[in-house]
Amino acid sequence: MIKTWTSHLKIANYLLLIVVLFLAGCASAPGPVNVKGEAVSDIYSVFTNGEIRLTCNSPSCAGGFGSIRREAKIFYDNGLWKDLVYAVAGVGYKEDLAYFYLGAAAENLGYLDAAQTYYRLADTVHKCDGWLNNCDGFDIPALLSQARIRIPQTVQPEDVASNNKNKLISPISADPSRASLFYNQQPIYPTESRIANEQGQVLISVLVNADGTPQKVAVFKSSGYIRLDDAALTAVIKWRFLPANKNGQPIESRVIVPIKFSLKSE
Repeated sequence: MIKTWTSHLKIANYLLLIVVLFLAGCASAPGPVNVKGEAVSDIYSVFTNGEIRLTCNSPSCAGGFGSIRREAKIFYDNGLWKDLVYAVAGVGYKEDLAYFYLGAAAENLGYLDAAQTYYRLADTVHKCDGWLNNCDGFDIPALLSQARIRIPQTVQPEDVASNNKNKLISPISADPSRASLFYNQQPIYPTESRIANEQGQVLISVLVNADGTPQKVAVFKSSGYIRLDDAALTAVIKWRFLPANKNGQPIESRVIVPIKFSLKSE
């Protein structure tokens, strides 16, 4: 009888400890830092640059993350990406599920380089595989593998100044498994767009054949102006690329080309 009572007391104390840690986490989660280890005040701008770092792995932070997990899943399921960023980054808990959420938010908001960074970090940190934390039903390794296939390599951006229409875009260094830019004419800045003061960056998705010619081009993320998007598409379909290669053989691949239309040099 005494042994049973002692056993129950130990369980009760253990559960009380969990509750205390959980409540402590809710109150004392330190939040995110940037790549320099500095505390972040403007979470969203640092997030879009791929520079949010989650560094806390203490029980209190685990409790803090546990307190927002249900909320974070709702944000994810409903595409409330900015809310998801603030909820997850605000705790700063270093776990693959947290970085996966940041990667998913960045991808869906169009910050592909940042998404690649957060997905990569998710592969390197503590895994959510315990009985108290089952990743909310996510198969994180499988989702990260899918993301690596889904998000194309982003090549270096090029500014398109309205007074520099004939500049050649030079080759860049790239992973040989990805296509890269060859010498190509910049898009022409539409006259109507200059008059209307239209500026912005358009992301063009390019399916590159093994011979370096574009098989298909499409707007991955709009500049916000149809004329600028169309000018980029018209130019890129005529471009030539250094094809990706595998085992020394050229292969078909997909890349994202960012093109920035700017009137700053006018």
